[in-house]
Amino acid sequence: DEAARQREFDRIVAGLKLGRSLGLQTNAGHGLSLQSTPAIAALPEVSELHIGHALIGHAVFVGLKQSVRDFQAVIARAVATHS
Repeated sequence: DEAARQREFDRIVAGLKLGRSLGLQTNAGHGLSLQSTPAIAALPEVSELHIGHALIGHAVFVGLKQSVRDFQAVIARAVATHS
């Protein structure tokens, strides 16, 4: 449900902020999808996204070139919207 999803997102944000406060580079991945990537990509604490599995999974349905384009587009929009 949406409340549980928001709680988990808040935990991710808190973890990213803690990592940054400790001087760590914070990355995100493993479990991201085309739908969930924009919210994570928009977070200023995220230095790097690991989307290989999601990208290849999406490519099964749309092809590799289109999958790369799709992920590039959602990441670019997320970063531009929240920067």
